[in-house]
Amino acid sequence: MSRRVQLREMTKKEFASYVLYSNEYHAACLQKEKGIDKEEAFRETEEGLKRMLPNGKETSDNYLMVIERQVDSVIVGYMWYMYDHRREDTFLFLCDFHIFLEERLKGYGEEALCEMDEVARQLSCKKCALFVENENMSARKLYEKCGYIYRNERANGRYMDKDL
Repeated sequence: MSRRVQLREMTKKEFASYVLYSNEYHAACLQKEKGIDKEEAFRETEEGLKRMLPNGKETSDNYLMVIERQVDSVIVGYMWYMYDHRREDTFLFLCDFHIFLEERLKGYGEEALCEMDEVARQLSCKKCALFVENENMSARKLYEKCGYIYRNERANGRYMDKDL
């Protein structure tokens, strides 16, 4: 199947844009979830990202990608996944995934997830996993459509995975 999008490693400039975009998005979610002010939510989000990516885009086993439309090289979203090979059952974990609002419902999310599956297979991973918030019904439907199965529930969401 010919795909309309490809995953490409972020440049340093794109990574800086991603960090701003991601921090703003996740801070807004934290504000809503915890009822905290914007500054506190943004600080928590920034600190969390620094913990997870201590060396920025150069943090080992982390893939920070742009989702790029092939026909015109326009970036339609971001994807960040982590390769976990510390156990016998190696897998990719989807840490962050955004299709820009104006680019949604065009099939790009499904295609990007298929591209991630291919990377996982190349790394000999046994599965892909993710966490999705309960209120994000459109993402849950997308993940289910792409073969992800509910495995474990938390207060604010659920872990899902799929065997490769």
